[in-house]
Amino acid sequence: MFLPHVPEATAELNHKGYRVLVVTNQACVGRGELTLDELERIHESMLGDVRAAGGEIERIYVCPHTDEEECDCRKPRPGLLIRAQQDFGFEPSQTWMIGDAGRDVAAAISAGVRPALVCAGKDPAYRAPNDVPVFDDLMDFARQISAIM
Repeated sequence: MFLPHVPEATAELNHKGYRVLVVTNQACVGRGELTLDELERIHESMLGDVRAAGGEIERIYVCPHTDEEECDCRKPRPGLLIRAQQDFGFEPSQTWMIGDAGRDVAAAISAGVRPALVCAGKDPAYRAPNDVPVFDDLMDFARQISAIM
């Protein structure tokens, strides 16, 4: 369900004073493979796993649309990131978007936030632009965030 070390890394980030949100594309809902209620139950389980590790995800933003719907919330478009910034009052230059795919990096750049890439994802062919830091996984990012701020 999670990429490696996500619950523990979330706790590490929280302990360092960072707020954690999730922005996720879930085309499986748009294709009818999963209902929003089923997705909500999965997210509740994920939140429980993070809490059990000592962390907190404050909100999960979901795009349930398929690529064909061309909505503004599906990454690589920045709609959900912009909504999160508005909801939480984040300063874009102090906000990180850590993702596992090129569309995550593109969404971050479009939203004016700082992108980072974790290699533990599902897009091994993607190569981040030179100015985008790359980490083994979210825990690697959490351990190094002080040095890259």
